[in-house]
Amino acid sequence: MMQGNWDAMAAFMPLMMLVMLLLWVAAIVGMVVIVRWVWSRSARDDHGVNAIEVVCRRYARGELSSEENRRVRDDVTSGAGTT
Repeated sequence: MMQGNWDAMAAFMPLMMLVMLLLWVAAIVGMVVIVRWVWSRSARDDHGVNAIEVVCRRYARGELSSEENRRVRDDVTSGAGTT
């Protein structure tokens, strides 16, 4: 009498293994996507350039006047722009 139940479970065993494999693949892919997303955000936000370098580059390109350059550099070095 119990043999019928075991046969039914054995029939679904490959399906259960496939679902478990898909869950593991989804979990690993999800972790990779999250790590890449965090990594790309940190790389995009920083670029290894500090604020003084940005001000110098903008001044060199003519985007800032001498007075603006001086004011922004003073603000950056004094920490006035931090929140």
